[in-house]
Amino acid sequence: MNTQTDLRHTLAEHAADLDSLATVERLGQVHGRIRAVRRRRRAGVAGVAAAVVAIAGGALLFPHADRVDPAADRQDLAGHTAPATMESLGYTYRFVRAVEGGDAVRLRLGSSDTPQLVSWAAETGPVTLRSPFDLDGDGAGPDRSDEPAVDFSDFHLFYPGQQGVVSASGTGPLALAVYELVSPAPGVTEQGVTYRERSNGRDLVDAQFAAPGRGSLEFTVMSPAGGIDVSRYCSGAPSGYQVNVEVLGQLQSWGACDDANGWDGGGGSVGTDVDTADAGATLTARVWLTRGAGRTLGNWADAVDLPGVTLGLGVYTRPEAARTVAGYDLPTEVEYDGHVWAYADSSASGAGAFSFSSEVAAGPDPLLTYVVVADTARTARLFLDGHQVGPWLGGGSATTGPWLRNRTAMMEVRVDRPSPTTRVVLATYRRIS
Repeated sequence: MNTQTDLRHTLAEHAADLDSLATVERLGQVHGRIRAVRRRRRAGVAGVAAAVVAIAGGALLFPHADRVDPAADRQDLAGHTAPATMESLGYTYRFVRAVEGGDAVRLRLGSSDTPQLVSWAAETGPVTLRSPFDLDGDGAGPDRSDEPAVDFSDFHLFYPGQQGVVSASGTGPLALAVYELVSPAPGVTEQGVTYRERSNGRDLVDAQFAAPGRGSLEFTVMSPAGGIDVSRYCSGAPSGYQVNVEVLGQLQSWGACDDANGWDGGGGSVGTDVDTADAGATLTARVWLTRGAGRTLGNWADAVDLPGVTLGLGVYTRPEAARTVAGYDLPTEVEYDGHVWAYADSSASGAGAFSFSSEVAAGPDPLLTYVVVADTARTARLFLDGHQVGPWLGGGSATTGPWLRNRTAMMEVRVDRPSPTTRVVLATYRRIS
């Protein structure tokens, strides 16, 4: 089978479906990437909405990074002291401000070019949070979340550009605190973007960035054992341009230059895994920008420079598989909402299924759902207790769905025109950090 021809035929056939996928608040914010064990078919069309990247002399803009810690403002907030800093996925966030009230409290979250954390506390608890944005991964906003933690030991991540009123309600004194990014995670940081040393269960081999505004990048790395996972980063190009990736002269992926996680190159960008030669072999990786938003890979010779473009490529080890289901490796770890989640359980449909359901029973520890549509030619929809959640799911992709706590729900995936080989996997992940 000619993989490239087959893939391009599939993409053309389902272009309308792919173009209709929601991009800003898609399920989970985790880049869609699955690995076929029996059939190594690679698909690479993806795009998420652009986020503003703060750049200052090639370094991250960290609001309030030089201010004295307002320790007095952190004390005696609903009977607790807010920590001076919080850590999420290796990034450090510093306390900025807090509000306190009785039975209900409201905080206006201002727009920021970098992510923000919101934490909460209560004198008696529990706390119900309300936000104009999705809190539980079902793609809906405004949203609410019932939180048992009452001592600033938990947080929700708000993405750059998100702003609005966040509120907490309960019994007695309540407090909300805001934290802003002050230092990047360990890894490679340039032009306001970081490729972390550890991301989505993968270890960084190397990452490089093109010069600001430069539309092409090529470098070589030594292949680790077990293959690699490649994460591109591209932002700042208007519509009518596409980013292209090639590894070993054969991996081909392309898509819009609109990566949303404007500070986290490995966590939010499009990722594709690559079968490589023996460990220690030298391989060449390329990423470049071309005019046109076509359905095929652009030519390296047609790369264009463009002011304002940030272009990077990270090479990671292939993530360790917790289990192989329906021919696909389910990763041991995934990331969502600034937290790490570890594999808990999974089930899979038979071949050719129109729909597949699985009951998810979550206790006090939240469970994150994870969906694989093991057919590049088909799209699907995810339902929670009979109600559709999030946008259509692209075929041949994996994504996180809603997370649940203290409830039992029926998760269902309905496939659009399944083929005789279409299979669906539903997995759950338990939060560990």
